[in-house]
Amino acid sequence: MKNYMKVKYLWLCIAVLAGLYACKEGERYGLDISATSPPAMPDVKGTLSLNGGVRFYYEVPRDNDILAVKAEYVNEAGEMLSFSKSYFSDSIDVVGFADTTYYDVRLYAINRAGQQSKAIIYSVKPKESVISMVAKSIKVKRSFGSLFVEWNNELEWPVNVFVYFKFRQQGLPRELVEVFSSNLDFYRGIIYDLDMVDNSTVEVEVRVEDKYANSTAPIPFGTIDLFQDMKIPKKFEDGSMKWTMPNPGDSIAGVPQFWGNFGEGRNEKIINDILDFGNLLDFCHTNDRGYNGNPTLPDSIKNRWNALINLGGWYQISRCLTHQRMVNGTSPLYFGGINLDNNWNVGRYRMYVLNEDVDPPQWEYIREHRVPIPKGLPELEVLRLANAGDIAYLYPEDPQFSRPTRWFRYESRGAFPNDYAYTSGGAYNLSEITLFGQKVDR
Repeated sequence: MKNYMKVKYLWLCIAVLAGLYACKEGERYGLDISATSPPAMPDVKGTLSLNGGVRFYYEVPRDNDILAVKAEYVNEAGEMLSFSKSYFSDSIDVVGFADTTYYDVRLYAINRAGQQSKAIIYSVKPKESVISMVAKSIKVKRSFGSLFVEWNNELEWPVNVFVYFKFRQQGLPRELVEVFSSNLDFYRGIIYDLDMVDNSTVEVEVRVEDKYANSTAPIPFGTIDLFQDMKIPKKFEDGSMKWTMPNPGDSIAGVPQFWGNFGEGRNEKIINDILDFGNLLDFCHTNDRGYNGNPTLPDSIKNRWNALINLGGWYQISRCLTHQRMVNGTSPLYFGGINLDNNWNVGRYRMYVLNEDVDPPQWEYIREHRVPIPKGLPELEVLRLANAGDIAYLYPEDPQFSRPTRWFRYESRGAFPNDYAYTSGGAYNLSEITLFGQKVDR
């Protein structure tokens, strides 16, 4: 009984304390709105210039009904930008300035009744804006039938980069614009499909815009001469194969040709210029033994398989276009499937060319490529991208041709799920490899 009384007494004390706290809060939130008066002004203690902004430090007014501190200014586009912080904070960041000139910022307090204090106008000077910093870093690089537009964004604020380009096609003038949006610290946008431009020349201007409607003036980059390449032919004019591959398990420069002949899969299907689609099954299938067909090999290498391709002549390679297996029955396999949990397709691979100028010949590593996974797009657009295939530039940092070579090597390194991780039971399928470059005489 004594313990029961103690517990009962404890709960009674808690209830009383809660009631007292509620009464105290009621002094703040149970106010008669009709009886309130405008709050006092925030007491500003200092400011700090930021990139594209300024931070105000202040003491919150002591009014019981204070709700927030607000700041606002009119930007170059004539828009009123407003920022707010609750009464719990003692500072507020005002951002979105386009220049390093002086701006007038109104700072005031507001109470729960919506009444504003008198506003204080402060003249502030921000540091360099994000659009200015991005604009200074922009590089436009010529590539093969395309343009690279790169920039740094150390503040990682969202920006839009507009690329305006003029060219002539079949004698007629054309003007197009491409927009890239990113908040990454480094971004590379690629403008494709410029293969048919007259004289392979494009005139380029770039403009940077932020989410506050601030914009730079157009930045001219002049006329750019694009690199030219061609699809390296896989067949002779009579339709016979020009590209060939060693038999599974046979080695070139110490690397064995892969085995992809399980089920409907065949090695030669990845170079026959036929894409997997619907009931047209055209892909290789390694069935967890791709390295050389031996299923007893360690898990760490069984699916790091190599497709070795003899180009039938000497070429300098510029780009590699790959296509995935599309479906299994009715289940989509491309880009890891709908839930990104299907590991049948290769999502990560390495590229090599054979250097025959040394004795013995050696494979020269180019780079590793990850097939980008489209996100946030409609299902039909994702399907369109899968059908179009993925293009990988051999040298994206500095577009150029490879050394002259007769052999290309594609090495499977991982599937799409789990950040393109290697798995012993995955990366079975590939539909097609297509290469671009130029023929050379040796």
